[in-house]
Amino acid sequence: MNAIALDQFTAMERARAWASRHNLTVYKTAYKVNQNGPYLELHFVTPQVAKRHAAKMDELSREIGLPVTYATEPKPAHMSEMLTTILPPSWNVSRSHSLHKDAGQFVIKAFGATSIPRQEIEDVRSRFAEMTGYTLVIREA
Repeated sequence: MNAIALDQFTAMERARAWASRHNLTVYKTAYKVNQNGPYLELHFVTPQVAKRHAAKMDELSREIGLPVTYATEPKPAHMSEMLTTILPPSWNVSRSHSLHKDAGQFVIKAFGATSIPRQEIEDVRSRFAEMTGYTLVIREA
């Protein structure tokens, strides 16, 4: 870490530029203070995605002179939005979903789920896992 920490606003600005430079989606950058002092908290879609970028966050920490961590809560609304971008139009999915953080699962209900081709399901599951780090579970509605 740098001997001199950047001020709050400069550190947050640098963090946003860092995310852009690395083509990362960071939903929020928060400047926080605890008993150990100030730090930055980055909000990714899920902690699983954040963990993939731990080495890059270490680089950011050295650049701004502050510890950098990530939010431990997933963003279910953003996960749902991501899912809609990869769902085939033929799937008839309920708008409601369930998030099971401990199991790392995002559960959706599909009408006629048994008639969806197995390969199509696996492709969507694979893409969703890549985007979020969560397992997509599809149940019959």
